[in-house]
Amino acid sequence: MGSAYGYDFYKDRHRRTIYSANKVLGIVTDILPEIHSAVDFGCGVGTWLSVLKNHGVNKLQGLDGPWVKSELLEIPQHDFRQINFQEIIELDQRYDLAITLEVAEHLTDTIADKFVSSLARASDFVLFSAAIPHQGGTGHVNERWPDYWSDLFAQQGYVALDFIRSKIWNDRKIPIWYRQNIFLFVKQDRLGDVKLSALNSYGSCGPISVVHPETYLQMVSLRGSFKLLVEATKHKVASLF
Repeated sequence: MGSAYGYDFYKDRHRRTIYSANKVLGIVTDILPEIHSAVDFGCGVGTWLSVLKNHGVNKLQGLDGPWVKSELLEIPQHDFRQINFQEIIELDQRYDLAITLEVAEHLTDTIADKFVSSLARASDFVLFSAAIPHQGGTGHVNERWPDYWSDLFAQQGYVALDFIRSKIWNDRKIPIWYRQNIFLFVKQDRLGDVKLSALNSYGSCGPISVVHPETYLQMVSLRGSFKLLVEATKHKVASLF
């Protein structure tokens, strides 16, 4: 996995993400046992980890490629490690929480199961989101419905809890990809440690592969614009003859 994102993308990433990180992590930490350590697969500049650090989490590990410049990091440089996402990612410990957001769609289908395996070895609790089909984005090679990822996690003994989306679904300060795609995967034998009373319901009784209205309307608009462009091009070409 190489990054197609440039310096300016990472330079502005913290400012664009800080609200989302505070909101989502606040929801997650309310239902989990106390978090003392966290790892982020594809951490970018480390915004999500920096939020946890501000809430007293003292053991952090950010993982990403060489495209993230050290001077942009929001976490101490010694908490950042360059990795190759094409390989099994070995860590020296398990963490109270693992995070990976909008990363998995950048990995080919042939290594997706290895990536999920790496996440399962990292923590019993995994905050996860990945682009759905036709979501669009730079460097997306494996856009999948959540069921695909849920099945891979199930092979590792994890279940999906779908409680975050209902709490942020209409919050337009949060990017649509988080509102649409984010889940918490929990190791089966740790479900008893989750404060289920804090959830609206256990997991989700409905389908998890859903499309947010904003995504749908955006795609319809893009398709309509493309159709108009094609028709205009045809008319222009026809006028030349």
